[in-house]
Amino acid sequence: QAPGVGSLHHRDPLIRPQAPGQLAVAHVDGIDFFRSLLKQAIRKSAGGSAAIQADLPFGRNAKGVQGLFQLESAGMTNFMMQMKPDCFEDIIAGIALFRPGPMEQIPRYLAGKQDASSVVYEDEKLRHILDTTYGCMVYQEQVMQIVRDLAGYSYGRSDLIRRAMSKKKHDVMEKERVNFIEGIVEEDGTVSVPGAVRNGVPREVANRIFDEMMDFASYAFNKAHAACYAVVAYRTAYLKYYYPVEMMTALINSYIGSSEKIADYIYYCRKCGFTILPPDINRSEPRFTVENGAIRFGLAAIRNVGEDAMREILAERKANGDFKDIGDFLMRAPNVNKRMAEGLIKAGCFAGTGATRLWLIEHYEQEMNAAAAERKRRESGQLSLFEMLAEDEPYRSTVPEHHNEYPVDELLSMEKESLGIYISGHPLMEYEAELRLIGVTAKELSEQDGHGKYRDNDRVTLAGLLENVRTRPTKSNNGLMCYGVVEDMTGQIEFAAFPTVYSKSTSLFNGTAPVRVTGRLSMREDKANTIMIDEITPLEKVERYRLYLRFNDQNRDKRQHAVNVLRRYPGEHEVVFYDTADGKQQLAPRELCVSGAAALTEVLGNLLGEQNVKLVKQK
Repeated sequence: QAPGVGSLHHRDPLIRPQAPGQLAVAHVDGIDFFRSLLKQAIRKSAGGSAAIQADLPFGRNAKGVQGLFQLESAGMTNFMMQMKPDCFEDIIAGIALFRPGPMEQIPRYLAGKQDASSVVYEDEKLRHILDTTYGCMVYQEQVMQIVRDLAGYSYGRSDLIRRAMSKKKHDVMEKERVNFIEGIVEEDGTVSVPGAVRNGVPREVANRIFDEMMDFASYAFNKAHAACYAVVAYRTAYLKYYYPVEMMTALINSYIGSSEKIADYIYYCRKCGFTILPPDINRSEPRFTVENGAIRFGLAAIRNVGEDAMREILAERKANGDFKDIGDFLMRAPNVNKRMAEGLIKAGCFAGTGATRLWLIEHYEQEMNAAAAERKRRESGQLSLFEMLAEDEPYRSTVPEHHNEYPVDELLSMEKESLGIYISGHPLMEYEAELRLIGVTAKELSEQDGHGKYRDNDRVTLAGLLENVRTRPTKSNNGLMCYGVVEDMTGQIEFAAFPTVYSKSTSLFNGTAPVRVTGRLSMREDKANTIMIDEITPLEKVERYRLYLRFNDQNRDKRQHAVNVLRRYPGEHEVVFYDTADGKQQLAPRELCVSGAAALTEVLGNLLGEQNVKLVKQK
């Protein structure tokens, strides 16, 4: 916390001028690594301090909630978009509400936030307790205060209520109903607990309030717990907003070993415009690093390559300089085995030395044997006079200047095999327009929990590659069930297909070409989300068009009307505005891209004149 800055309060705006170097990120395992990145960023900024901007890390200019502690699931993302948090209390409440039980209060909370006049209290005594959560019971502490203020409970007795809620003791809560409503009178006539009725709360109202507390008790959340989560969520949002590359690099490093999560974050980084640099034997560190504003892939994330082994290799690089080629590398790294060498080659780590992966794969075993023989010869002392004089010269491979390379699809396959993800490209990149038209991703479907956009048994359509495909006979032995995952550029989701579907499209299930699948989304608490495929077809490219709209003195005043029409027909075809006044063409923003619907050109033709609307096919 920066000097002179007070602690966060429930109605504080989300941006406070805190010193970035002192913010902790519990969401990231490599906190020390993140801090080192942050220090580098601060040293490079003018004056050595962070530049504080007016925009909010949760506001409209933020890059979403991906990577934010507790806030990055699909359901929570949707909730945050609806809530539009503008104060610290909103984040605390959001974390506490997005749980089974309290989740039922979300519509009421959102309605109260958007319109304070819609908030209704069962009794006016609840106003000062529930005003910050718009009349909703969200925290255990609120229930404790309700029983104290309405029924006269002591602090100690109200804590008993809290403990009963936290341990889900419904029988204890039910016994307290009479105490809450009628109070407690000792044998000598002393009123130890007045009860809600004695304090002026109508019995029917007291019963309704207690009913709500009982419903809430099943999943009651402690506000102190939620506030701690919210602080970390806010700090990750702050760091991501002001130091996005460093933040995402640290997040990726916290998931070393999980190629699926790394692929998820790398896809997100690309969407944000961050450059992902491939692994390089002379540039990469064991973990992901920031390099000139880009993210460099870490060597330890390569399959069959251990972090300890990479640290030894990088210590050699630091001591004696860059590796000149594969031969120099193998000579100076005697502990590298064949699996490690092959993994480094397939990941493209030696691209900077000038050798193609095809040549390296064909010759690396030969190079390993030659390097081992050379080390043995030098260690035995069997050197001529001239060799003794040249002993410090690096051992070099004879790499041809020009050599054939694998086709692009094979290079991508090698990257996927060694890295678990695609780095230099993706087999689906040429289908990005088609994927956008489908409008749903594997990541989105895999994270659905029944409370977001999709429900159990909803029909969905997804496009991607089928991976890990396998078959198994049915219990009745009447055919083969097919299982695997559908993978797109965002992640993957499991699929299953019954024998009738699999038998009709065996070649598509077992092929390597992109496919389009439709089926029922199955959600089970004990299993990962699965698409039960009932239809599968090859993914085909759509024809691309460009819509040209000409504006002149007769129709220029109708331009905004035309824009409104475009918004009603979203799609993938670009729109170009042409104004005869200055003769300039202007490409419309992506959000105005349209479908090729005939109704669109007809409506625009009637509005602007048919001669001013042209749909041109792109080559």
